[in-house]
Amino acid sequence: MERFVVDSRVLWDHPQEAVTLVRLGALANAIGSAMTLTVGSMARGVGAERDLLQAILLITSYFKEAVDTINTRHSWRLIETGVSAGYRLPVPLDEIKKLYSRDAGSLYKRGVFEIRRTKGFHVDEKHFHEWLAQLQTPFVTLWRKESAIKFDWAFTASAQIQSFFGRTMDEVTGLEVARAASHLTFLVEAMACGLLAESGFDPGTAWRRMIPSEIRFEYEFYDKRPPFCDVKIVTIDANGDFTSVVHELRDHVSRVLGGRRAGAMVPGADAPIAFSSDTGTARAWPGRPVRFESPPVDDRAVLLRMRNMARRGAHATKAALTFAHAVRTGRATAEQTDRFIAGLHTDVAYWEEEERQNEEVIAQLRPR
Repeated sequence: MERFVVDSRVLWDHPQEAVTLVRLGALANAIGSAMTLTVGSMARGVGAERDLLQAILLITSYFKEAVDTINTRHSWRLIETGVSAGYRLPVPLDEIKKLYSRDAGSLYKRGVFEIRRTKGFHVDEKHFHEWLAQLQTPFVTLWRKESAIKFDWAFTASAQIQSFFGRTMDEVTGLEVARAASHLTFLVEAMACGLLAESGFDPGTAWRRMIPSEIRFEYEFYDKRPPFCDVKIVTIDANGDFTSVVHELRDHVSRVLGGRRAGAMVPGADAPIAFSSDTGTARAWPGRPVRFESPPVDDRAVLLRMRNMARRGAHATKAALTFAHAVRTGRATAEQTDRFIAGLHTDVAYWEEEERQNEEVIAQLRPR
């Protein structure tokens, strides 16, 4: 597990290249997500067919945008620099350049552009009339439902027009497009390496190894709740750097403190990282790396966790009783009701996260 870190000065000094790099990264994310649509599809029947068609159309559309974005004066230069600096592409760069070309006879010219323009996200009028003229039955199936579950529904007429009229995927195969699009991730990485190399940095030093580690939290509340502590397993840099997980830590602290989302690092705190919100504060320290192959069982840690859960449960129950008494006596205001409901949402999120973490530990403890 690793991450790639770029000095922010590089982005400030090369804004045009940085924007292109980030845009290509967004397209690589989109293509990767589209490629997993059918793998994780919950639909059956026509719903599954719909997911396959839309995955192909999405990949084609995003690939078209990637070709347009990458064919700029600086993109291929940076990619070549990255390769020269040591980045290894899975196939020769010249071969990938042909796949991303806009020249005559290229994949782009053979149909990707036309499919994206006419059917990527819609049905155009020309293809609709072409479909209508070829109908041989008096009735048309606009949509089908395989079951009562909405994931199993599909607008079949729309899918037929997208699939069989105008430029079709038989001429530009989905597999060919998917193969070409899958290289974008490597091109973005090579481009980032090239940007670093041209800025005088060694791209090899940008990779940071990440490991699961314990993070210990201590909480102080502004209301009458007693101090509270817990431990969360987070994947951080092997050197203990919190930078890559600040948002994740903020979310966790916010669920525990309740109220508004906690603010990030508090300057001058006597801990590596600290947070504050309108309901309390939290401090955090890195703990030991976690080795899931043989997870240690610490009875003291289990007892502390049980005590903290009991304290939170007691506080939540007392707050519920106080609100219930206010309702029964007619003294509950709309503001109190909203605050009580918000607190319940926070508690639900907290306990769901506790359940998820416990399931992860239990899964590791099961005999193999």
